[in-house]
Amino acid sequence: MLEGPTNKKPEQGKEKQPIKEGVDFVFEQNSELASIGSKKEYSEYLESIFTETEIKDIFWHYSNAEFKEDGFKPIKPNFETLNSIPGIYNFSNNRDFLSRYGDKIYSVILNIKDPIIESSTGEYVDDMDGPISRNIFRIGKNIESNLFAPQKDDGLKEKDAVINNISGEGYIKEHPVSKKEMGIPKQDIVTVFNPSQIHILGSKKDIDGFKNFVESKK
Repeated sequence: MLEGPTNKKPEQGKEKQPIKEGVDFVFEQNSELASIGSKKEYSEYLESIFTETEIKDIFWHYSNAEFKEDGFKPIKPNFETLNSIPGIYNFSNNRDFLSRYGDKIYSVILNIKDPIIESSTGEYVDDMDGPISRNIFRIGKNIESNLFAPQKDDGLKEKDAVINNISGEGYIKEHPVSKKEMGIPKQDIVTVFNPSQIHILGSKKDIDGFKNFVESKK
């Protein structure tokens, strides 16, 4: 669960994990990375991206869209408030759950400095979309007329992300009677508002950056 900075120094007597969680998968998806350097070196390289971000974890996005042409889409476009607004980019740290939303997977590092953090149980489907929809009104990212939406709060206008910690307490993978999935499993969903906050792993920019990082250490 994300509650603030995750790039803290390790406790005394404990070694920092040399390979960031998710790097193995990124290497499987992008074979060129292994020809440039090791997974440990790549983990070190990722730490050099967005050095002031509050969250250093790898996040994921599945889509049928080619982002270089269409831009990122909402994870689950249920709300008109999300469908009609450019610049709403959603990611999760639960890769298995996201696979239902498309056949293309994108691994990213995000630049987040001042997020709104909310929590939900995952009992209801709205536990995923609700915090996003609610907070883009509060931040001022959605200016459509909606009598039921929260009012814009000028004190939040500098917020650069929404983090939704879903505990998964109400999630049922297969209901004993209906045999259907119910609720949302444990995950952290992060919404950012600007493409400059998104670094796509395995992209040309990422590969070139990794090459330069490895060369600089020789």
